[in-house]
Amino acid sequence: MPYAPILLTSLLSGLSMPLIIGLAQRRDLYDKLDERKIHTGKIARLGGVGVFGAFVAVVLLLPFIVDSGLLRSLQSRLQKLLPLILGAAIMHLTGLVDDLSGGKVHAIPKLIFQITAALLVVLGGYRFKAFGFHSDILASQLSWFSVILTIGWIIGISNALNLIDGMDGLAGGISFIVTLAYGAFYQLTGDTENAFICLSLAGAVAGFLFANFPAPKAKIFMGDSGSLFLGFMLATIPFLGQTAGQEELSQIGLLPAMLVLAIPMTDTLCAIGRRLKAHVGITTPDRGHIHHKLLDHGFSPIRILFMVYLVTVFECFDFLVARYLPDLNGFLAELIGFCVVGIFFRYGFSLMPMTKTAQQTKTNPMVRVSRESTESAESAELAESAQGDSTGDSL
Repeated sequence: MPYAPILLTSLLSGLSMPLIIGLAQRRDLYDKLDERKIHTGKIARLGGVGVFGAFVAVVLLLPFIVDSGLLRSLQSRLQKLLPLILGAAIMHLTGLVDDLSGGKVHAIPKLIFQITAALLVVLGGYRFKAFGFHSDILASQLSWFSVILTIGWIIGISNALNLIDGMDGLAGGISFIVTLAYGAFYQLTGDTENAFICLSLAGAVAGFLFANFPAPKAKIFMGDSGSLFLGFMLATIPFLGQTAGQEELSQIGLLPAMLVLAIPMTDTLCAIGRRLKAHVGITTPDRGHIHHKLLDHGFSPIRILFMVYLVTVFECFDFLVARYLPDLNGFLAELIGFCVVGIFFRYGFSLMPMTKTAQQTKTNPMVRVSRESTESAESAELAESAQGDSTGDSL
């Protein structure tokens, strides 16, 4: 697997973050605080600019600067990739305008631009042509349904990653793991050009994560410019195999694509169901996402990330294994993966919120010592009182 694109885009993305943070400080471009947010202080929200810029610089500009067989092959494929490139740019710019306006862009204009980006993809000939890893009725009898399905998929996943971007390191970490898995998939099928694209994106996300990981806290957020761009890329990477002329070897159908993105997809479906049940708009924000549930129960951000990353790694491993299994066995492997995600969400949503006092006791050792001292003093007083009572009775 070529590691050079990961290192290069990671370096470019990582070096851009201090510059973007400095720009945000000068222009007061910070993420606004409200009752749903779990961060404190002023945090820049333009990390997606660095991710997008590093990815574009390596994938679109490097082939014209460096002369190598891989990059020459990628350069010859750029025309086929044009619908995906334009769609990604539209998504990034849509999110960037929203970030610069402080989140004041109405949902309808954003949705129109998202539909435009999705239409560019399907009009360019890209769509799901299989439920699994081999062409089936989606490529023939149900081709019309495949077009509708693909448009809904692109818009849905783009917004799903945007919705789950509510905790430091969460959306970025999921994106990094999934793009690595896609890169491994294309590398194993011999499609080094598309592996290069996936690994370049993984590197750009890794550079961002150095500034976004909660250790102890994030210095920058990706913003809508990053989440919509990454969501669009994760939704359309399964179609990259259709640019290679060896479609059957590198076919990624609907179910495998759903498998690796099962966590953000499930979280979004739960959010939609929750808001419909509450008779509010599906775009109405709340604190009911899976990471909120785990935080409210008392899990630390690092533990939550560990759990989400672990499940995502399992889903990606399941995806790679299912590719080499017979169709029925592959479907059963994918079913197991979906069940694991279902169990994870069932566990998360079954947790009861901790009281504020319990959270303080768990997170602050001084509070715990104070409470233990108080409880000990109260126990001693009760013991003395009981002793006095027994003495009085004997008299």
